[in-house]
Amino acid sequence: MENLCHLSGLAVVEGGYKVFCPLPIPLIAPFLYLVLARIPVIRNFGLIGYVIARSPREDAHRRLSVSVIIPCHNEEDNIAECIGRTPCMGRHMEIVVVNDGSTDGTESIVTELAREIESIRLVSYESRKGKAQAVKRGFEKASGDIVMILDADMTVAPEELIAFYYAVEEDRAEFMNGTRMVYPQEIGVFTLGLIGNKLFGILFSVLIGQRCTDTLCGTKVLYRTDVRKMELSGKGWGDFDLLFGVASRKLHMLELPVHYRERKAGKSKMRFLRDGIRLTYLCLRAAVKLP
Repeated sequence: MENLCHLSGLAVVEGGYKVFCPLPIPLIAPFLYLVLARIPVIRNFGLIGYVIARSPREDAHRRLSVSVIIPCHNEEDNIAECIGRTPCMGRHMEIVVVNDGSTDGTESIVTELAREIESIRLVSYESRKGKAQAVKRGFEKASGDIVMILDADMTVAPEELIAFYYAVEEDRAEFMNGTRMVYPQEIGVFTLGLIGNKLFGILFSVLIGQRCTDTLCGTKVLYRTDVRKMELSGKGWGDFDLLFGVASRKLHMLELPVHYRERKAGKSKMRFLRDGIRLTYLCLRAAVKLP
């Protein structure tokens, strides 16, 4: 089936086997479906083989417009450089900066830049609501065919977005996820959070049926039309919402390695214990909801 898809010009998104119990036996059938269907090797003994494939997009290989969404909270030392180094991409590009209740000079810096550069748009609110809500607001204000998420902390260089753009424009994938697990990292950026991220990557790969080595990399790129069909809670970091959306809509996801550098200024907003517990809860919830 996968060979026929490739020969027909279709991109295989997901494939495997399902259904271990063809009868709706209470408790037993759901357990087999939720557990055995996800265990490597054992899952190959399912009774029904399936392949999910997609045809090329109608707008493939056409220059598309781009919206770069930059969520930020207290990034006055980074935001100007982040905007200035964002490369020009596509037929038309806009930069949507979402000021998530900053208490420093972030808003005034972006406001001044917006007076000089017409493509910069500022969305700002007083009380902090978290990154997921900021990204969601950015999606709502974006007008580009392709939407990109770029963290303002400069741990991933804005110049690396150009590779993501070409991958989507050339229809290599419908969702591009950055991964920090390939290139060597600068001294000082390796933390317990990255160890937990690797574990979440393994778990997510099993849950969504596609390879995912880095669930929390802030660099993510997808089509605006797909974003509008996803259920985004606006809570937490927002990365899991997007990955769940990819899984539920069966979008073709590929990963692109990025160079992960030490934050230039400011402090990370990630808290290992608090956010780890929240993300574990979301994974358990998804394990039941996604099938």
